[in-house]
Amino acid sequence: MKSDSVTRNPWLMNYKASFLLIVFTAALIASLRADDFTLAKLPSFAHNFDLTKASDSGKNTFYKFIHETLAPEMESLAPSAGKVPNQQALEQGLGVAVRLDDNNYNIHENYPKSAQGGRSYGWTSGQVGDWSDKMYLDNLALVIVEKDKDDLKNFYQTIIQLLGACDAHGLATLTNNYDSKTNTGVPTQRVANNFLAIYTAEEYRAVQGTKNWDDAILEVTLLGAFHGGQTTFTKFYRGKFTTRSNVQETGNYYGLPSKDKNGKVIPTVAKDAAMDDYWQISKTSTRSGIHLTDGDYGKMGTAITKYETIKAQNKTLSSIQSIVGSGPNVIHSISTYFTEGKADPSKTNALAVAVAQFLDQVNTDANTITAWVQGATPTPPPVVLPKINGSVGRWDKGAVNTPADVSTVQRLLRTAAQKLNDPSLDPKGIDGKIAHVAANSNTVSAIQAFQTRSTIEVSGLIEPAGETWTKLLAAAGETMP
Repeated sequence: MKSDSVTRNPWLMNYKASFLLIVFTAALIASLRADDFTLAKLPSFAHNFDLTKASDSGKNTFYKFIHETLAPEMESLAPSAGKVPNQQALEQGLGVAVRLDDNNYNIHENYPKSAQGGRSYGWTSGQVGDWSDKMYLDNLALVIVEKDKDDLKNFYQTIIQLLGACDAHGLATLTNNYDSKTNTGVPTQRVANNFLAIYTAEEYRAVQGTKNWDDAILEVTLLGAFHGGQTTFTKFYRGKFTTRSNVQETGNYYGLPSKDKNGKVIPTVAKDAAMDDYWQISKTSTRSGIHLTDGDYGKMGTAITKYETIKAQNKTLSSIQSIVGSGPNVIHSISTYFTEGKADPSKTNALAVAVAQFLDQVNTDANTITAWVQGATPTPPPVVLPKINGSVGRWDKGAVNTPADVSTVQRLLRTAAQKLNDPSLDPKGIDGKIAHVAANSNTVSAIQAFQTRSTIEVSGLIEPAGETWTKLLAAAGETMP
């Protein structure tokens, strides 16, 4: 992993304070550009794989793909590791490339047959991420505070699909419109792509004998849903649940003073807590990474699990645990399910839906959980069901088809398709659009397939509070507890 000890304070916490948010954004934009570059077209790679083919129609896990196929290929190139600089090697097509879809690739360069060294890139539509752990967390921070909860749910669903079945189809539905000049949009697709690139690097290092780095990035990524729902960022830092932390410098996380190259003590600087606090530098600067904070993110996952079990009585939690195993920290259980090679591809769809729904509820409960950890008696937040304000479906039957309503219906249909294991219900995208010719619309086809399955009049139309809408909510698990 690459160490980046440059200090930034990107999360000036109180989302309601616009001035502070502007300051945060300006600092974050400056950092995000540092390790990104543009490569409009990828070169041809002699060593390349297609994740769709590797999935074997959803029968193979990403763990199996790495251990049986990708890691041996990376090891075969180890004798030439370091002879050509990383970016130059990428531009010359010298590494190992993995196609996720037409717009997303992972590229792995200069890996020795050991746990140290190598670079993994995420290429998305010409944008290349060369992200350290800290860079990844800074980008993840942009995603988790977005207002589009559907995009966030799809992000987590896609992560699980990638790991559980080498299934990258969800990437195309994720938002990828972040503009650093105007600070609009979010890089959700890029974050998912670069997550897989970094995760692959850590899994390769696990093959070489260095474990737990792969667990670290997955656990903290899942915890992002919780932190994105907080009004004031609060996390465990050195075992204490707090809104404050220290600037990342050598030894600071361990309560030790940093020293400059001349041996002079550098004062420890306090700051507001942020997502990238999960990345720290070791006592001696020999290493840095997310895994160094395992005591803190472990406490956070355990606290969330306890609340959702005892106070919220979250039904989705038991669905997840029936697949990944029970334990005091469901976030850790999900992670080890994948990193220890336990995943069952046949259960991936169900798990992906359950994890996305669970994290969506954790996001909603975030402020209540925060207060509970701080000692307050929690008041469960009200359950808010999805709704549509107008009809959705066939234009020739008078559908209103506002983009927000169409997106809601598409998300519910996609969830129902996965829960019921019925591909005919999948609208094949969440874009808020419906073709004017019904025969050309995957969404209309999915609505009609659902009506046929549910023995409802096949109208190709969903009305607010109508029978199709009510049954679709139930099929997607979006009903009152």
